[in-house]
Amino acid sequence: MKGYVVDALPKRGSLRVFLDGFREVSVRTTFPVYVKVEDPERLYEHPAVKEVHEEDWSSFEGRLKLCRVELEDLGALNYFRRKLPIYNLLPSPISQALFRLNMPPLRLIEVGWNGAELLQPLNSLEFPEVSWVEVKRYDWFGPYRSGRFYRLCRNGTIERDEEGEPEAVGDLAYCDGRCPRVKATFKVEGGAERVWLPGLKGLMERSLASRSLPREIAYSSIGKSLTINEAWVAMERRFAVPELKVNVEDGKTLSQLMDDDKAGLMFFPRPGIYDNAYQLDFVSMYPSIIVSRNISPELIQEAATAAGGIELSSSRNELGIVPEAIRRLIERREALKAVDRERADAVKLMLVASFGYLGYRNSKFGRVEAYEQVTKEARKAMRVAVEVAEGWGFSIIHGIIDSLMVQGPEERLDDMLADVMSATRLKVRVDEIFDWVAFTFNEQGEPHPQRYFGRTRGGGLKARGMLRSNQPNLVKWFLAEVMQRAVQEMTGVRAKRAVLDILPSLEEKYVSLSRSSSPLAFVMEIKGTPYIRGRSGFYEAIRYVDHDPDYYAAWVIRVSRELRRWFS
Repeated sequence: MKGYVVDALPKRGSLRVFLDGFREVSVRTTFPVYVKVEDPERLYEHPAVKEVHEEDWSSFEGRLKLCRVELEDLGALNYFRRKLPIYNLLPSPISQALFRLNMPPLRLIEVGWNGAELLQPLNSLEFPEVSWVEVKRYDWFGPYRSGRFYRLCRNGTIERDEEGEPEAVGDLAYCDGRCPRVKATFKVEGGAERVWLPGLKGLMERSLASRSLPREIAYSSIGKSLTINEAWVAMERRFAVPELKVNVEDGKTLSQLMDDDKAGLMFFPRPGIYDNAYQLDFVSMYPSIIVSRNISPELIQEAATAAGGIELSSSRNELGIVPEAIRRLIERREALKAVDRERADAVKLMLVASFGYLGYRNSKFGRVEAYEQVTKEARKAMRVAVEVAEGWGFSIIHGIIDSLMVQGPEERLDDMLADVMSATRLKVRVDEIFDWVAFTFNEQGEPHPQRYFGRTRGGGLKARGMLRSNQPNLVKWFLAEVMQRAVQEMTGVRAKRAVLDILPSLEEKYVSLSRSSSPLAFVMEIKGTPYIRGRSGFYEAIRYVDHDPDYYAAWVIRVSRELRRWFS
């Protein structure tokens, strides 16, 4: 029987493995659990224990002996968790069993009398040929889990878009809310607090990349998928990870703390409009630093130097556990870019989490010193990039963590980039070329480092932080119209003049719309829920009754005055 592994559930002495097309097979197996125990023979006293193997492992605690207990009944795991120190629960015992059986999730296998055969490489970029269904609900104002309408997509293509209760059958399904008539081997229903799922295809890619069942990661944070990848590398190297890892920061002097405990480097922009600007981005800066500098918790040691601080152990030539796991993800993402952008973005999110999880106290592979080492290397790389850029005659407009905005001669841009990459050992790209870019400021005249917009080469608009979900649609439309008018002009001076000329009439137009427009104009999001400001206060948009025109008119006028200050 050929098919893709969609799901699996443990039974006593076996696994129920669900294949695509609602087929299933039962496979004899045991489930590995690793424990630390003084008397291994006593483990056989539990009726679920079939085999016990003593093994040598390394760990954050040093060398240790573990017993790999092969359980016939996975339900016995809770008994051992209460009684003994337990290790290597990630990847899960089910995932480990599937891997040993040549039945990794969402991979094509063939099951015969002699077991299962994997028909494609583990690192294959092929997407599983299964039926997957997504249901997104909405109402008159936009996406809404309790909306009257729904859009049903099968394998990424819209199949139905209508009012009512969705009904469908597939191997995998995701519903933005409850959908009892959608049947699937495994179904994710939105509404659970920890669900963070931008798309079912993204979940499937995370399952492929982490060799874990969709059910094991669907209701977890993005960091769990990352941690499972790291755990696979640790398993390969026989590096044991405890269920509960102590992650206490080492003591530091005040000077060490001041030197190490800093965030990324930022250069505040001077408010104004700049012609001929270039936005340079370090590509996957923090993950790349982790790999290129080999920053991994198990490799870090105290440096007995007069300056103090943290340095990396040079006792190993191979990459540490965390860098090796991240290197594999980086390579997978780069390969997926030419195949499927959505899947590549799903891997990117795992890479984005890699830095934060280095310092997260509950992370299996976290250590504060590793986190601080990454930020230190990032600050150093930014300073080097600034020095190189200025050496080539470029001036720095703005810089934030992994991005620089510069002005200078375009004919020197490629040579300058090559020098930056050579000096920092990190990849840098030109993310955008602006004909002009405008940086804004607040009422006190202080710059907004992450709020700007400009005209890109070719006449497009690029804006950051200008349109926000907590703004009413009316205000967003107003700002969008102003910016679209501005980017019709080739230079900053002409854009400034055009905005000042058009502001009075646009303000009058949107103040008028605040009193008589479609209800959609008055919707704004507050903590993910659409609201409207009525005469008696805020209420959910689904119950639209009225709106407070004075509230919306005042918001338009306030934004108009802010724009006038920016462009005066």
